[in-house]
Amino acid sequence: MQRELSPEEVAQARSAALRAEVRDAVRSGRRTNAIVMFAVGVLFSGFALACFAGAISTGEGGLAAFGAFWTAIAGLLLYIGVRYRRAYVLEDRLRAVGVPARAVVVAFHESSYRVDGQNQFRLTLQIQLQGRAPYDVVRTESTRIGWMPVVGLGLPVLVDPEDPSKAIVDWSAEVAGAFGT
Repeated sequence: MQRELSPEEVAQARSAALRAEVRDAVRSGRRTNAIVMFAVGVLFSGFALACFAGAISTGEGGLAAFGAFWTAIAGLLLYIGVRYRRAYVLEDRLRAVGVPARAVVVAFHESSYRVDGQNQFRLTLQIQLQGRAPYDVVRTESTRIGWMPVVGLGLPVLVDPEDPSKAIVDWSAEVAGAFGT
């Protein structure tokens, strides 16, 4: 016979499910963004090639300049796609093999732009990994709108066992006070 869950246990289960859903949505968004950036970058590379081909066949310098413009835009989009891909590959890897640890915010700087509607912060985190002296890692993290880091705030992290300088904030983990609540 199963016992009935208390309202607090039900709220905790719902909260954990919501955090997992948000984590999966962010991860899926990174993957989608990587694919879109690659696809549009390749498309713009095609525009650049067409402009360069037109410039060669007609001898018109304006088309060559336009081709250079499309090359620059394509390069930027491909670079952004690579960054998104690296982010979701690292997150997937650390979710599979990462060592849970605690980090304390030592310093932060808020970026003036948002990515996917989320605030960007450059966080200096002091990682406290069991069996190792504390060390600092600098991460750029996307956070929900309205969340603001505070020096001294504890955050859950996942650390790469092979390269402890690689760590991600585990935004789906529950830590008292970690999410501005």
